[in-house]
Amino acid sequence: MVSRFQNRYRIKSSRLPGYNYSLPGIYFITICTRKRNPYFGTCQNGEIILSELGLVVQDEWLKTHEIRKTMNIFLDKFVVMPDHFHAIIHIGKNDFNGRDATHGVPAGITTTPYNNKPGPQSNNLASIIRGFKSAVTTRSKMMHIEFA
Repeated sequence: MVSRFQNRYRIKSSRLPGYNYSLPGIYFITICTRKRNPYFGTCQNGEIILSELGLVVQDEWLKTHEIRKTMNIFLDKFVVMPDHFHAIIHIGKNDFNGRDATHGVPAGITTTPYNNKPGPQSNNLASIIRGFKSAVTTRSKMMHIEFA
């Protein structure tokens, strides 16, 4: 039986339970618009024509490294599609005084089982995505472009 949230189907999370997403690695991310509405552009003759908002998405992703100068990250390939965004990001070893910035575990060390407690999160994949989504939303509101 598929569990429901607010009377809607939910998909199973693709996140690895217990994994520390501040650890070095290569991460593939996908961010979709609500109801897969094509806010970011259209496809014409096999090419993506970005909308004004699609250009904002592209611009804000390219700023990610510049904004997070203290993190050892590398932005690899990415593509803005009409209703979603794909990217590959490399997170290298980050030494924050010898400790993992979010959980107090020495950098590069995992615990078994990993105790993923809610709390302030910085310098990890979640904080990068949160900042990116926030920047796109802020700019869209300034431009009076509504989307979800």
